[in-house]
Amino acid sequence: MPSRMLSKQQFRSEAEECYRLYNKYSSVLAVELNRVHSTNYSSRYWETLLNRFLYPLTAAVIDKHEILIDLRKRWPNSVIDIADIRSQWVSPHTVPSFGASRLTHLLVYSVIAVTTKVFPYEVMPNDQLGEAMKIQGDGKKDLLSRKNLKVGNYRFVEIKRKFRWILLLIRALKRCELPFSLIKYLNPSVIALGDQYLRQRDFASLMIRTKTLPFYFNSDGLGTLDFVPYDSDRRHGLKFPIAESPLEEAFQACIRRFLPTVFLENYDVAKEYVCKLLPKSPKFILNSQHHSGGEFVDFFIAHAVEDRGAKHMMVCHGGCYGAMEVSVQERIWARFSDIYAMWSNPRTYGADCKSIKLPSLRFHKSLGFRKVSNSGQKILVMLTGHYPQRYAYNSIYPYTIDDEYDSWQIRFLSEIDRSYHSKIVIRDYHGSSDLSRGIVRMWADEHGIEVSAELSLWDALRESKIAIQTVPQTTYLETIIANHPTLCFWNPEANLIRTDLMSYFEGLVTAGVLHRTPESAARKLNEVESDPVKWWNSPEVQSAVSAFRDNVCQTSRTALAEWAEYISRQKIQ
Repeated sequence: MPSRMLSKQQFRSEAEECYRLYNKYSSVLAVELNRVHSTNYSSRYWETLLNRFLYPLTAAVIDKHEILIDLRKRWPNSVIDIADIRSQWVSPHTVPSFGASRLTHLLVYSVIAVTTKVFPYEVMPNDQLGEAMKIQGDGKKDLLSRKNLKVGNYRFVEIKRKFRWILLLIRALKRCELPFSLIKYLNPSVIALGDQYLRQRDFASLMIRTKTLPFYFNSDGLGTLDFVPYDSDRRHGLKFPIAESPLEEAFQACIRRFLPTVFLENYDVAKEYVCKLLPKSPKFILNSQHHSGGEFVDFFIAHAVEDRGAKHMMVCHGGCYGAMEVSVQERIWARFSDIYAMWSNPRTYGADCKSIKLPSLRFHKSLGFRKVSNSGQKILVMLTGHYPQRYAYNSIYPYTIDDEYDSWQIRFLSEIDRSYHSKIVIRDYHGSSDLSRGIVRMWADEHGIEVSAELSLWDALRESKIAIQTVPQTTYLETIIANHPTLCFWNPEANLIRTDLMSYFEGLVTAGVLHRTPESAARKLNEVESDPVKWWNSPEVQSAVSAFRDNVCQTSRTALAEWAEYISRQKIQ
């Protein structure tokens, strides 16, 4: 399946179209699902449930529709192969995987092709498609890319079920983790969904400071419920407005085809199950999206807010969020959140959601990074894999799709002094199939460069003298906050940064930390390789890095106290 790299203007234009179409059908579905379920819930309630499905689907449909039109212009006499959309390729009950599944995107292509007839097609036999997926794998983190993958030990699963309560007690004591099945009885005023990326002792300290139980909650999801099957007739009964374009017609068809049954056929079952577990008086929900539970958690948040009056705080959780010039995702989060906690200078994403700046919890442990001075001689190069297809309009790679990413890495590696090759370790921190089997891996193997992610990030940093960051994602902020010598380079055409934050990125450019070409970054590495710590600790670099930290990725040793004070005030209000 082809992909598209867009110009900045195209990206902005399609992002606005994505938000417009999402907004329209978020409202349409709220009205329609209230009708079919005889309920009267708010638009925010339904958006809390539907956003993880509706937003990536909107982005995927726009992208695939444009690709098919482009292919038709290039090869007017061709025929495309599509999947048999009558077959149940993915679970009908839960939100399909968009970020890590080629199969999901093939199914979207197929529905668009059948609906719009923009391109002649033939339906591929199921067994042929199955064999192709076995060979190619299913995406960014597919089974073929994972090393040392072990077959499930079914005897262990049975033991785990038998001693479930003992295991839960061990988890509670060791990890501060409890299942949602206990939340009704504990009735915590502050509900933490997952550990907020904190170490156990730091998490417990935060919650105790807010005068609530020092536990966070995870869920196994809704998978154990007795669901009825997918009902095609009921889906065709959903009432949508007359489509204004072939694109919108295809979008409607995709909603009918892929809408998880927990929102239609099995809505009452899911709702009843979750509502039985609601605590009596939750005040505040902390959501850094570092939790398990999927649709269960979505239902829980929706009913805790709608039925119990809880406040929902979305917490910035990844390196690109808060820094992107175009971020449809954050605009959508703001629609069903009361507060958006950012570690960058705050930006308003929605009229009903207050954006605030608080020290990062995710990077709190980075402040404690220690290594013996000048120990470690490796050059740690952080790479990432490609997402298979576009499913979001967020203006930082890999969401933007950059066809030049691999070539940039090879250009960088080619310019490094050959005598340093034995020191280089390429770290594939996403476990991606692209890096496991792609051209960068082949180039590295040919030139005797190690590719490994066996060590934890922090152990790998301790063995390194400098870290090379190739995307503006989470790890570049972690190494900068840890005050570890760091060089960055990425394609400015594929990464659109907030205008009001650009001066702090430009400060890194001036200091030689951030580079706009791989050749420039390689020259800097060759220059400072003998003593990167001396370069990193120079007044010019430290001044630029300090300003960047304060405005783009703020954290603090007093973060737990600041967070506890803010949460306590919200509880009272």
